[in-house]
Amino acid sequence: MMTERIRKIYERIMDPGNRYTQRGFREYPKIQMEEKVLKYESYLKTEGIPEVIREAMALEHLLKNREILIFEDELIVGAKALKEYDKNFIKKVEEFYKEMSENHKLFKILTSEERVAKDTGLSILGARHYIVDFEGVLNKGIKGILAEVNEQKGNTRNKEEEDFLTACEVVLNAVLNFAKRYSDKAFEMAQNCKDVKRKKELLEISEILKKVPENPAESFREALQSIWFIYLLCPDGFGRLDKYLYPFYKRDVERGIIDYQGGLELIENLFLKTAELVGVLNYGIFNITIGGLCRGESLENEITLMCLEAVEDLRLINPAVSLRISSKTSKGLLRRACDVLKRQTGYPVFYNDDIIIPMLQDLGISQEDAEDYAVTGCAEVVIPGRSNMWAGGGYVNVLKSLELSLNSGVSFIERKKVGLATKPVSEIEDFDDLLKVFKEQLDYAIDLLASMLNKLDEIIGEVPNPLISVFMSDCIENKKDFNRGGTRYNFTSCYALGISNAADSLYAIKKAVFDHKIIKLYDLVAVLKNNFQENENIRRFLFECEKFGNDSDEVDFLAREITHHFLDGLKRYKNPRDGGFIGGAISWLSYRTLGRKTGASPDGRLAGEFLADSFNPARGRAQRGPTALLNSILKIDHRRAAGILVSTLEFSSDILKDEEGLFALSVLVKTFFEFGGTQIQVNLLDKEELIKAKKEPEKYRHIIVRVAGFSAYFVTLSEDVQDDIISRF
Repeated sequence: MMTERIRKIYERIMDPGNRYTQRGFREYPKIQMEEKVLKYESYLKTEGIPEVIREAMALEHLLKNREILIFEDELIVGAKALKEYDKNFIKKVEEFYKEMSENHKLFKILTSEERVAKDTGLSILGARHYIVDFEGVLNKGIKGILAEVNEQKGNTRNKEEEDFLTACEVVLNAVLNFAKRYSDKAFEMAQNCKDVKRKKELLEISEILKKVPENPAESFREALQSIWFIYLLCPDGFGRLDKYLYPFYKRDVERGIIDYQGGLELIENLFLKTAELVGVLNYGIFNITIGGLCRGESLENEITLMCLEAVEDLRLINPAVSLRISSKTSKGLLRRACDVLKRQTGYPVFYNDDIIIPMLQDLGISQEDAEDYAVTGCAEVVIPGRSNMWAGGGYVNVLKSLELSLNSGVSFIERKKVGLATKPVSEIEDFDDLLKVFKEQLDYAIDLLASMLNKLDEIIGEVPNPLISVFMSDCIENKKDFNRGGTRYNFTSCYALGISNAADSLYAIKKAVFDHKIIKLYDLVAVLKNNFQENENIRRFLFECEKFGNDSDEVDFLAREITHHFLDGLKRYKNPRDGGFIGGAISWLSYRTLGRKTGASPDGRLAGEFLADSFNPARGRAQRGPTALLNSILKIDHRRAAGILVSTLEFSSDILKDEEGLFALSVLVKTFFEFGGTQIQVNLLDKEELIKAKKEPEKYRHIIVRVAGFSAYFVTLSEDVQDDIISRF
């Protein structure tokens, strides 16, 4: 239950009239404008100096001049200002950044084939998520990290390493000065505060910020303030919150400084600060990880439970909460997590330690580091503070590859060459021959994506990031920037979209063309190019063929063959940071973007319709219940997919109304993991309520849905995505 303090903060940030917090995904850049302007001022004065020092000086200028904001009632402080500037000035700033942007530089060096692939939705680029070493900051403090920098200064081999360490020193001192500015601001506000209680709190805040993050934290509140201060500068995933915060909480409890309710209030303050920073309407991609194995035993403590209770109390989209499960997880924790799902936020999302940890070890990651994995972005797994895995890196449109296989590399929609000039369908002799051509096109799409990602990697390597580097545990010792391979593990992550559509389509072709011979392959292609117009009978036959998600071996094994071929194909590539490529199936909103660029397909899907999201069946195709759905998903070897295969269970919202439903869901999750699944998310929806929300959004602002690896307020989604979600039932 919310305390009065938390209720006030909650009401402030959730107020529909609060333009500071009522920001969605598209408005998120607005909160970055002050940062862009201040860095721009610095860049104009520092041309010609080493790039890494230039970046450090830009951050120093930012933190010296950024507005200091402390809001009413909060105990954890630190925020970004929502600034407005003259439009002509901003246009000038944006032009400056456009010339510097990675996309601008990349476009200049892409081949014509790569540009076509990117424009037509065959292979596209994504994001790069990470998690810094919050635990290291808590235990060493910035003073300790500065000592490491100074120690390495005597071990440099060249000017590049010297410049890097100089930049690290500039960044760390800038962060210390930023903390001092906040401490001074809190003290100043205390002097002018007439409320005795708030005055005392502001003085406490001031004293805490004199201590952290400069020094190691010694109390729970200090630890939370310290990690929030670093998160404000490096906002992505939080890592394993219950692992690194628990020692501070335990110590405070033993000293009689805090109890469970006091700890919960601080955790909920952290949750609300996250929502405030990223925008309460933003998509749920800013992850907190809880639970899982720690030195071989299940990590379950009061912080774990506080995070679940915060989800229940606050019903926020951000932060997202991911719960790691293993064979050692208690039934009570899993039962509690399922109970929290009744709040219909889509949290927690479940991850399977018993597969993911050995899967990471297969990549050469040590057992200790693999055991410390955490979730960031939609559902990506990284090693906090020790990895740059380019989580969210890029996507291959598997269904588009099949489309190109049926038309000698020419796209149905654009009517131009996109893929390889493979043999015409008139020369395809049998199903195995078609499968061979399809794999050639898929390999081509993978090759283009890998090439684009490596070119982008080279470009990004030219723009150092000393800020993230100082909060990664290996960069200082290696004297190498985060963007240049300074971390312990350096992978590139790629994702396949439309796997189930492609499997369904191949199976439908096999049945219609090669088994039942109701249509020739050449004629089927003509039907697809015409988007099934005046061929509804053919479409109905294709649509009614067995589909992935119904525990049908023949089509499920096609999905397995496609997935394994994609994952194995990535093993051919290395990135400029001397790391390998890893794969998975996470779609973000790309399943919509790529679907719009994909023609009609042999599974009965019309041109432009969405692809199946992540590693789920195509919409409405899974008809035999959750057990059959999970059985289909389990026919793939999840341990090969270090990029994670994201799967969704979707139920009517009343399924968890009693103990029987809660027990059934917990057994389903546990069994899925015992048989080799890596991840599962749960969507609880009321179709009739969603239909009403489309018509009267102002009455249904509270409805949260799980979209494709992230949660979102239903009414903030575009109409086509809303329709897609409704069609799931």
